[in-house]
Amino acid sequence: MKNLLLTLTCLLLAAQTHASERYRVEVMIFAYLDENSAREEHWPLLEQWKQEEADAINTQLLMAEDTNEIIIEDTELNTDAVEEEIIEKPVIQPLDTLEFADPAARFRYRNDISMLWHQAWVEEIQNADAPIIHEVTAELESDIKVKLSGSIQFHRSRFIHITPNLVVKQFIFAVPEIDEIDEKNEAYEISETEFSADYNQFPEDTLTTPADESIAATELALDQTPQAEWIPLRAAEFNLSRRMRSDEVHYLDHPLLGLVVKVTPY
Repeated sequence: MKNLLLTLTCLLLAAQTHASERYRVEVMIFAYLDENSAREEHWPLLEQWKQEEADAINTQLLMAEDTNEIIIEDTELNTDAVEEEIIEKPVIQPLDTLEFADPAARFRYRNDISMLWHQAWVEEIQNADAPIIHEVTAELESDIKVKLSGSIQFHRSRFIHITPNLVVKQFIFAVPEIDEIDEKNEAYEISETEFSADYNQFPEDTLTTPADESIAATELALDQTPQAEWIPLRAAEFNLSRRMRSDEVHYLDHPLLGLVVKVTPY
């Protein structure tokens, strides 16, 4: 009888411990769009990003060819393993009710701040060696285009910890800077002295006047004038680990991003 009571007590304690690991999590990420606020910051990731953008086209073409050659049989062979892996993962319950909905709505009336990503869910927060990774992707376009990618994860030790691993990229809609634009335009300028031929020696239907040549050259120059496009402006990583207390609102700041998070026992 004592053994039975001891077993039941252990089961109850284990159930209580398991229940205490379930938390309601809400995360709100917004972007700073004020160009002057980060003008003096140094962005070492920007040059690396520009190089990656330059190499992306060739890489995507190669990957597209490999993707089209995926064999369905190989996928079916791994179905059981994938299903087993999904079953073993802790359950995440998305929530429709957002506690930060009212503050988020106020951002609509501001030109220097805009909402990027806002979600809430319930999860069993794991230990540091096996955290649940939440993928984060978002994009907005106004005077400045912003792309956000990466992940957020939580883990438990003595306290709850949040670890964002994000990359934010900003674009500005402008004409690319080309040093030789003026030189190219000068190459298309045709002076009347370059067309001093004796027009009487040509048939009238094939006659081309200096004015015609000048108009054609001007149209060609306009066609080759660089057009405005979204060009890289800033890029940065948002990587850190912050200790948190439950039932408290925490704010993580960055020159390009702001992150508000609250974790509550569920």
